[in-house]
Amino acid sequence: KYFFSRDYDRALPIYQNIRTKFSQGKAGQLASYRIGSIYYYQQEYSEAANEFSLFLQRYPQSDIAFDVTYNWAAAEFQRGNSEKANEVLSRLKLSDVYAQGPKRAEIVFELAAQVSKSLDNHTGTILAYLAELQLPLSETVRNKIDDSIAKSINSIQSPSELKKLLALDRKSTRLNSSHTD
Repeated sequence: KYFFSRDYDRALPIYQNIRTKFSQGKAGQLASYRIGSIYYYQQEYSEAANEFSLFLQRYPQSDIAFDVTYNWAAAEFQRGNSEKANEVLSRLKLSDVYAQGPKRAEIVFELAAQVSKSLDNHTGTILAYLAELQLPLSETVRNKIDDSIAKSINSIQSPSELKKLLALDRKSTRLNSSHTD
């Protein structure tokens, strides 16, 4: 009740108590997830990242491990730790991202693009946007992504990075053509 009414100061100690009492069960998992979420909503990103990290140590096979992993990456990004956010995002399999459905996958790819952009990883930014373009998106969103891809390509200063991107493009073209034969 307190969580959904955004009364986080009242909800937090209740979830902490549940996490302690039921540490091995689903109630403990949900409580830990909510604790991390509360910290995130209160912009206490270090605490959120810590809680999400501990969650995955305690419950690596949890049904909500994908959500916790994404939220951990988002918390790391919010606290300015883009390298850690990138490391955490790399734990997510592309097939699992797509399996989340278009809206949730779009959010994951947007975070991946933002993280890569903050690291000046133009290739990573472009790849995140290209993965997002595989989703059913509105024309407006597609145009925005196309513009972002163009900006990222124009930001590439290194010939080796451009060659790497072109090699990836050729490889994906071959993969696509082999699927249509």
